[in-house]
Formats: sequence, C-alpha cells, structure tokens
Amino acid sequence: MVLACSALVVGGLKWQSKIQLPVPRRPWLRFTEDERREFVALLASQTEPRDRVRLACPTSNEEVCVLAEPFVGDFQRGHFFVENAGITRTILGKPTSGVVLLTYGHADIFDPQNPDMGKWVKQTPSLSKIEDAFGEIGINTIGLADESLPHDLILIYFGIEPDEATDKRRESLRKQRQEAERQIRESTETKSAESVPSPTVLPSPRELATPDVKTGDNPNRNSQREIAKSSHVRNAQALEAQGRYQEALRECNAELRVNPHNKDALKLRGRIERTIQILNRQ
Repeated sequence: MVLACSALVVGGLKWQSKIQLPVPRRPWLRFTEDERREFVALLASQTEPRDRVRLACPTSNEEVCVLAEPFVGDFQRGHFFVENAGITRTILGKPTSGVVLLTYGHADIFDPQNPDMGKWVKQTPSLSKIEDAFGEIGINTIGLADESLPHDLILIYFGIEPDEATDKRRESLRKQRQEAERQIRESTETKSAESVPSPTVLPSPRELATPDVKTGDNPNRNSQREIAKSSHVRNAQALEAQGRYQEALRECNAELRVNPHNKDALKLRGRIERTIQILNRQ
C-alpha cells in the first residue's frame, strides 16, 4: 500500500493523517528483460524429460495474443518444444481468466452436470516447473483437465487479466502445492538416507517349512506376506515421488487391507490425500 501524508496546524497543535491508497496492479502480461531472463532460466533448469507445450490465446482478443507472443521465444529458449512455433487462437469450453495450464485428465466416473466433480491429472516435472516459472514473475496459473489432449502436452492459454481476489486465491493454492511438494521431497530424501537397499531374498526349497501342527500356519507364507506388505509401501513412496498420487494412494490402500495398523502406510496415505486435496482446489 502507498501512504499519503498530510499535516494541518491549528492553534499550535499539529494534526497529521495517513490515507492508504491502493497500489496499482502491474500491466497484464508485460515484463522487463530481467524478468524474462529469470523466467527462461527457471524453464531451462528442468533436467527430466520435458512435455511439449502449445501456446494459445482467445480468438476474439488480439491484444492478449500480441502480449502472449513473446512467450513463444521464452519457452524455446527454455528448451521446450513449442507446437507450431507460434500462438494458437482458441476458445475454452469454460471461460477462464488469467494463464491456464491444460493437461490430459481422466475420471472413471464423471458427470459434467456436477460442478464439484473433477478429473485426475498427473503433476509432471514440466507442469511443476512451468507453474513455478510463471509464479516467479507474478503470474498465478490455474490448472484444468482436458481428456482430448495427448499425455505429453501442456496447453498454455493466455486469457484476460484475472480480478485481484481470483489472483490471490490462486497464489495461495500455488504456495500450498509448493509446500506439499517440498515435504514430499524431504520425506523421500530422509527415507533414502535412512534405508540401505538390499535385495529381497526368497526362501530356497530347503527352507520351505511344513505347516505347524498346532496352528496349521506356514511360517514361509507369513514371510511372503511381509515381503508383499512392505513392497506396497515402497511402491507408494516411489509413485509419490513421481507425482503419480492416485496410483500411490491405491498402493497404500492395498497395504492397509493386509495390515490396517501399518503406521508407515497410514502416514503416507494421509500425506498423499492432503496433496491431492491441494491439487484439486486449483
């Protein structure tokens, strides 16, 4: 906020007021050369295999298309493949302001007449990096799912400027996602540091035990159960690190069906569910 100060002296007493004036918002989609260099540097820092990008703007708004055009070169300098090396004019089925990131999404059961239902999308390294790069220059993006898109394509739609309330809400969601991803990385790194990888040793034929006469149980069957249970947790941790949260959740549930009191699986499932809730609010 900008403070405007004024003073009035009456009868030897001084009265001073401070009036808060709103700070004007920066012009939409206009950036300095330094900001563009920072944007490109963040895009270029991705090391994993990259998704392709398609840049788009409203069919009926030439001004936004002109302002979005420099991002073609920005993404190319950031080592992303830009479809058609230009801007595609398009119309969204659901009008949305701001910068929208559309990716492939799927739901086994989806009712388009239910506004509270959504589709699952995979949070790929490219999608996270693009969201962070836009956030660094003050643009808070929103993610949408489109089942017609290829799995390795991100459609980046530049719309009209969002209102301030919408922008603040998207900024809050972006920061929640970044915090959730930071916690996942730290948890994965801690698990890797604490555990020493060792091959799974299955019993040899000579080690196969006969059923216990008193209980009718087979000790070897129990050991195989333990191996299966621990593999579900390991699989879930690996899928979580890759951003495949729905698959990771299924692994946690498979483990908990066998061992409902597994603390590692319960803790992991809770963290994954919180992450999914954050991503679904976007």
